[in-house]
Amino acid sequence: MVDTIKNDPWLPARGQWVQKLIDLNIRLCEIVQREAYLVKQCAESEDLLKDTKKSQQQLDEWHAEMEALNQDYWSVERMLYANYALCPTGPLWRAYLAARKVPQWHLFAWLNEDCVRRGGCCGRACGCCKKPRSSLQSKGDGHCTRMCGCCMESRGFSLNEEQQKLCQPTVNVMCERRDM
Repeated sequence: MVDTIKNDPWLPARGQWVQKLIDLNIRLCEIVQREAYLVKQCAESEDLLKDTKKSQQQLDEWHAEMEALNQDYWSVERMLYANYALCPTGPLWRAYLAARKVPQWHLFAWLNEDCVRRGGCCGRACGCCKKPRSSLQSKGDGHCTRMCGCCMESRGFSLNEEQQKLCQPTVNVMCERRDM
């Protein structure tokens, strides 16, 4: 059985499809989480800061970033749709569809545990992962990424590039297992 799996000519294609699917879903979550954080910051700043030039400049920068995020969201959503069409037919596609039929599929226990281990909101009482983070975007529900504003506020600092890699390690579905 193991030799059959190792010698399956479709294995690289399946692995590449799954890798792309994971990467695109994480990117959608990042976009939605960053957008949610910026919306919150803009609302708080507009209430607290009166029409000073500096506060208006910051608000303009955040609005420009939100517009760029909206365009990124649109592009990633199209790439995700294109990736669906590339899925090799068979049990992988059926398993994916079955998992996605669960309304809150992203709340499977193993995904919650992963979020906790990475220091995400599933380890805190805020409940961010259990509720939609955006009223603007229909996709992007998921666990904390490096862009989660709640996690940033809990940490008390922004992540540098190296710390971002620790926060959201790269998932490599194509790595070879030694026990096969």
